[in-house]
Amino acid sequence: MGEIMANCWCFMNDAGVCRSVWAVCVKCYELGFERDDYWVQIVPNIYTFNELINILKKDKIIVTCKQAEHQIIIERLWFAKKGLKEPRS
Repeated sequence: MGEIMANCWCFMNDAGVCRSVWAVCVKCYELGFERDDYWVQIVPNIYTFNELINILKKDKIIVTCKQAEHQIIIERLWFAKKGLKEPRS
């Protein structure tokens, strides 16, 4: 998995509105965890979408992975690729 996956992904509804934002723990991915175990939900679990955007304009965000072992550094927001399935929370 490339470095691009270390960033946040915004999943939109049919109207093009961001309904949730998730980050990938690359280390958990490389350790072979199941897909839903290496994604961490950022919006709405930790921040609102507006809070996330405002923080990322000024700085980076650091969150802990689901296994509580690794820190994920979020520096930018990506939009989900067509066909990229939203993880389960």
